[in-house]
Amino acid sequence: MERFKWGLASLLLVGWPITAVAEAPAGPAAFAGLVTADEPVAYWRFSETEGNRATSHTREDARLTGTLVGAAKLGVAGPRRKIYPLFDEANHALAIQGGKSFVRVADPGEKSSLDFGNGDAITIEAWVKPDSLGDDQQVYIVGKGRTNNKGAARDNQNYALRLRGMGGLAHVSFLFRKAATAAAPQQFHRWNSRRGFVLDGTWHHVAIVYEFGKPYAIRAYLDGQESSGSWDMGGPTTDPPVVDNDELWTGSASGGNPGNTFQGLIDEVAIYRKALDPNRLQERYQAIKPDPREVEFAAAQAISADRVAVELYENVGA
Repeated sequence: MERFKWGLASLLLVGWPITAVAEAPAGPAAFAGLVTADEPVAYWRFSETEGNRATSHTREDARLTGTLVGAAKLGVAGPRRKIYPLFDEANHALAIQGGKSFVRVADPGEKSSLDFGNGDAITIEAWVKPDSLGDDQQVYIVGKGRTNNKGAARDNQNYALRLRGMGGLAHVSFLFRKAATAAAPQQFHRWNSRRGFVLDGTWHHVAIVYEFGKPYAIRAYLDGQESSGSWDMGGPTTDPPVVDNDELWTGSASGGNPGNTFQGLIDEVAIYRKALDPNRLQERYQAIKPDPREVEFAAAQAISADRVAVELYENVGA
């Protein structure tokens, strides 16, 4: 009888997807070099090992320093060279643990580098390692506005990169609220990627590219793979987004609402005032992961004709 392999859930416990890996640039900070070469307006590496301040590695770093709130914590292990060759062996990340945990960054002021309106292109990227994500739960990686801060308008979402749980997978989600016009009041507009990833306990790179006023000029990237998607809440719009001087938060929104709070680790959050080239975003994700098909039961090598071998793999993704 023909020998079968079934690659879904776990018997051998070696569940990582097969990933093609390009040769990594030399140097301990190769990923940071890729990011800074593309000139982000804000870039939080979360490389600090202690304290409650997270510095942006850009020309505006002094004005974009973030302050940790609640149980947010620095100094935890981020993606590292053994598996992710663009990082060094002591790379650190940000941990978000529990409700009302986030990093807050003050807006530098009117028409700042963090404010985006119609005609502005935006790219946001980050590495994430979520611990949990419920179906239809929507958690924040980074977003501007919708903080519930005193003096700020309610639901004033200029933009947000989020993860949304859909069908057991984490999908990239982009959210903003359009400004009121003579024809229509304010309204949320949400886009979700078609692709998603399994919460498999490993690091994932995610990014969103959008130009405000051009609802179909949007694309997402998950682990180097470009993804289409669709607008569900509010549908596509050419109207401008809400823009004000509210804060930018990493890891949560809505006053620290637990349902919107990311649970897990976040690293390398960068924001650009341009649409990054697809090739630049695709090369961000490099990983060296074992091929689960290389692991075999010795007995299966010489299986008799009247038996069937079944091999089950965990978290192999699409």
